[in-house]
Amino acid sequence: MGDSVAGLYAAFGLLAALWQRDRPGGERTGRTIDVALTESVLSLMEGMLPEFGRLGKIRQPTGGGIATAAPTNAYPTADGAFVLIAANSEPLFAKLMTLVGRPELIGAPGYAGNQQRVANSSALDEIIGDWTRRHASAALIEVLATADIPSSKIYTAADIASDPQYRVRKMVREVDDDLLGGPVLHPGVVPSFDGGAVPIRWTGPHRRAYRGGASISVEAD
Repeated sequence: MGDSVAGLYAAFGLLAALWQRDRPGGERTGRTIDVALTESVLSLMEGMLPEFGRLGKIRQPTGGGIATAAPTNAYPTADGAFVLIAANSEPLFAKLMTLVGRPELIGAPGYAGNQQRVANSSALDEIIGDWTRRHASAALIEVLATADIPSSKIYTAADIASDPQYRVRKMVREVDDDLLGGPVLHPGVVPSFDGGAVPIRWTGPHRRAYRGGASISVEAD
């Protein structure tokens, strides 16, 4: 993830530097764009640093859940899959508890409002998980969709490879790889332009991964 995020930041920085250099009234000077893997990922951590600096709160691993919203998590199904359910607003929570068969929890102490539900998220997740385990993933998603509750199956690699949307939009492709001696599944290029998929010319060099950062220079002319 760090490599990809840092690459995106580098690309945005490069375009911004070129625009600043070449726009009418631009500075016409070169710039150096400095991108570090660790800093790129840190920028995605949302309120982690403010929470620590102001409240002394140190975030801990939360799995598939969200520390500030409940119920929102990935729940197991009868066929060994996981389905993400996000029902943290009052109307959605009421719909979900009705489906689960626990309507008495709607507005009950400990579950009235998001803040109370977050404090009791473990117990709530156990209740929801006991219900989702009784349903296969496809049937569960259909029930949730009918109730207009946001949900999605957690895709495995096999799900991604066979997904018709990915296939028709050329986001899952077969590309020849010289090292492997044949075709290999490869993700497509984002973004596409003018409705056409960007071609993949090769699978890239086979080099050992490394940690660190990179600097890119944009010359004045």
